[in-house]
Amino acid sequence: MPAEAWALRIAPDGRHVAILAWEMTWGAPVRDGASCSVAGSASRTSVFVSADAGRTWQRTWRCPRGCLSIAWAGSNRLVAGAVDGQIYVGDDGGRRFRPGGRVFPTPLTSELSMLQAVGFADAKRGWASVNGVGIFRTDDGGYEWMPENSPQGAYQLAIGDLTVVDRERAVSGGPWVVAARMLPSTPAVVPARPALGPPSFTSDVLARVPGGYVDRSGVLHVVRRAVGGRAAR
Repeated sequence: MPAEAWALRIAPDGRHVAILAWEMTWGAPVRDGASCSVAGSASRTSVFVSADAGRTWQRTWRCPRGCLSIAWAGSNRLVAGAVDGQIYVGDDGGRRFRPGGRVFPTPLTSELSMLQAVGFADAKRGWASVNGVGIFRTDDGGYEWMPENSPQGAYQLAIGDLTVVDRERAVSGGPWVVAARMLPSTPAVVPARPALGPPSFTSDVLARVPGGYVDRSGVLHVVRRAVGGRAAR
């Protein structure tokens, strides 16, 4: 990988290693007494692929809209996500890219919304985490996307990363929340609650308070019990 590239994401798959990097333009060094500094800027990202464990690198593609995420979908397909929600699918070990689907409709979101992470369990199933919009799932390798229930529709809650455990489980995290995709619970596991609906991302408890707790969305949950026919205080 050239020295002017600033690595953003690294994605190994057992056969290849892919890096998504900013292509930097650096200015001249500036001296200040005994110290020295250099400033740079970048306006686009590129994909670099290595087939020999990082010894040599080849630039295979430049993202036309600015990408923040890449992930392998199977052993030979690399998927990149642009900040505006456009997905690009690269076959032949990430050497040839073509447009995939769009994760979220850009006209319906604010300028703060951005696709920041994608992850795949195999060549078909994957998820995308979108800041200020939510979490989406694909079952066809990145061409069609559907939303899943999650607490990450608020700005800043979804800034972070996403990793996939298997075809049914994934975890997304940011500075204020870590959400895990949960499977429907059975009565044998949670006898006091009815069975849950479709799998969704559920946030952890943010804080415990006397008699209840506050969840990651800031909602207070309190349980009141009756003693001798009167409400306990």
